[in-house]
Amino acid sequence: MKSVGVFQAPLAGNKMAPGNFIRSISATVLTLVFFYGVTPSSLCAQHPSEFSSRDKTEIFIQHLVKTMKLDPTRYRAMVLEYEIGSALRELSPEIAADLDTVDFIQSSLSELYPAYHSAATAFEGGKLEVAVSTLAKLDPSALGNRPNPYLRAYALLLEAEIDFSKENYKSVIEKCERLNREARTLLIADWRACELIALAYNRQKETLLEFAQYALLVTDYDNLPGALKQRAEERLAVLKDEHGKPLQTVAAWMNRVEKLISREITSEAPTQKQERGIVVALDKLIELQEAVERHTCPDCGKGG
Repeated sequence: MKSVGVFQAPLAGNKMAPGNFIRSISATVLTLVFFYGVTPSSLCAQHPSEFSSRDKTEIFIQHLVKTMKLDPTRYRAMVLEYEIGSALRELSPEIAADLDTVDFIQSSLSELYPAYHSAATAFEGGKLEVAVSTLAKLDPSALGNRPNPYLRAYALLLEAEIDFSKENYKSVIEKCERLNREARTLLIADWRACELIALAYNRQKETLLEFAQYALLVTDYDNLPGALKQRAEERLAVLKDEHGKPLQTVAAWMNRVEKLISREITSEAPTQKQERGIVVALDKLIELQEAVERHTCPDCGKGG
């Protein structure tokens, strides 16, 4: 399945008042520039984990208004729908909880791009091949001069969901790692990509990597649904009993690879597999340590 490219979105404000709306357009422009191949600069200082669902939605609305070829009446109605929802949030915690379960970006993309809606509907109905063929026909540039980065990110996540259903776990990991690196600010449910990686490692019986991924999930995603957070913590408890301290396991793996090499064993399969496990596990542990530092000391490493 052909994948789509996405990049990380930059810092933007989190208020929809007219003044803030105009001032944050520059951040949206930077976002779109990044999606067309420019390497993010030092201006992109805010980590994706710091963006709330409301931040992401409001940046999306700016993108909707400024860059997409829509009938003004149509996008005004969509913006009004969101603003009414935001006002209702202030009235009642119960209403806010219900509204927070709605992915405004995804629902908007489904309305604007019938092919995406059809692919998602086919997937939900278990018609995987129909979903794949429909996604292949998707035109991210249909409503703008350039591909819509939000559509590309959501389509890639849907591809990963399809791959998981088809037990193509290697592809799931590759696509979701890409989303985690480049598109967290575009996805409301960015945690789903992280969860899919953990589930894929589970299916591949790579429990150390599964442990590291679930640790990342509960550490670096503040918007986790409560039920998912509980399941992740329960799974972590099981994996911790199995592996103890992850670094000790990685060290044991490295020692094993060294012994295999020293014996001049020419069969590369076991050595390469263990070496890959070591490299990936160390990368995950570094990523986890960075996440822990961000959450325990939010201002560490920030200048000014």
